[in-house]
Amino acid sequence: MSAAVSVSPVAGKADLTAFIQLPKRLYRGHPGYVAPLDMERGEALSPKTNPFFDHAEVQLFLARRDGKVVGRISAQIDKLHQQKYADGAGHWGFLDAEDDPAIFSALIAAAENWLANRACARRSGR
Repeated sequence: MSAAVSVSPVAGKADLTAFIQLPKRLYRGHPGYVAPLDMERGEALSPKTNPFFDHAEVQLFLARRDGKVVGRISAQIDKLHQQKYADGAGHWGFLDAEDDPAIFSALIAAAENWLANRACARRSGR
């Protein structure tokens, strides 16, 4: 029986680095996989360099099992989307994990709970 999966918000530089690095480990050796540049991913995920954060609330999450990072997901609320559509939608993305349904379930539950706690009536992957 495998150990339980824990999901926690990304907190600090080490967690952000783990979030960015995970796909490289998961997809290493897969034909056609080209890893994005670490610097580009870091800039895309930084409120200092990505204007998306000017109109969005974002939370990144990491899943761990026995202390090892085994998955990731983001949850986001785009205020411009809400202004235009007023549909109560929140979204999740950056979903990558080891091939284990328990990891995916835990990650999606964490993102959906975060969105539900912010009054998003609709929650979907993007």
